[in-house]
Formats: sequence, structure tokens, C-alpha cells
Amino acid sequence: MHDILEGALQYETKELLIHENFLLLLTIVEYVFGPVTSEDVVPYLKDLIREHENFCQLYPNASIIPKIHYIIHLPEWLLK
Repeated sequence: MHDILEGALQYETKELLIHENFLLLLTIVEYVFGPVTSEDVVPYLKDLIREHENFCQLYPNASIIPKIHYIIHLPEWLLK
């Protein structure tokens, strides 16, 4: 027998993951466009971007536009 809340909990979990993914993107943007970025931030930024890559799992039918793809190159660009 299935729990009556099973579907609701799965939906709630996915919504939470989507929200967390969006917050990651905001944090990435904040670091990239912030007034001061040091080399010390680059490894942390790479980790944030790796975490954000679950975007593809959250939105399997979405096509990845170049703007989203370029995000993986931002840490190296900041060092230049």
C-alpha cells in the first residue's frame, strides 16, 4: 500500500532542489560580478559551479544554451 503523501513528498523534494539550484546560481553570479574577486575565490567558485551542474538532472528536457555552458569557464576567465 502506498503512502498518501508519497507523491507530495517527491514533488516537495524536487521543488527544494530547484530552489537550491537557483540559489547556487545567484551565489555564482554574486562572486563573478562582485566588486572584488581574489584568486582565493576561484576554487570555491569551481565547486559551486560543479554543484550547479545538476541543473541538467533537474531539467532533463531543457536545452543548454551557450550562456549556461559558459558558466563552467568563469573561474579561469577570472584569473586572466
